[in-house]
Amino acid sequence: MKKLLAAFLPFLLAGVAAAQTQSSGNPAPASTPAKVVSISGKLSDDGKTFVAKHGKLWIVTNPDILSGHAGHELKLKCQILAATHEIQVLAVKVLATQVHLTANPGDSAFRR
Repeated sequence: MKKLLAAFLPFLLAGVAAAQTQSSGNPAPASTPAKVVSISGKLSDDGKTFVAKHGKLWIVTNPDILSGHAGHELKLKCQILAATHEIQVLAVKVLATQVHLTANPGDSAFRR
């Protein structure tokens, strides 16, 4: 039994040491998967930031995928990194802008 314990003792100590270094306040490793969500909002004029409908500002990590959509209303499927307020865009859908038509009583159509 002592020989068996002596053989596994270095492995047990290495596991305890690794657990202590991870729980000492170090941030989570970069390999943790980001959450995939869909967000609607407006892309800034420079194409590097995105303002969601609820007012939250996100920094786009891959703005090249959004080229040509600056200033447009979009729906993005993206991975979010909430700690740094960054998003990585996976898919883009342009939302139709609503046109508001109003009647002007001064128009010729209303004069009779």
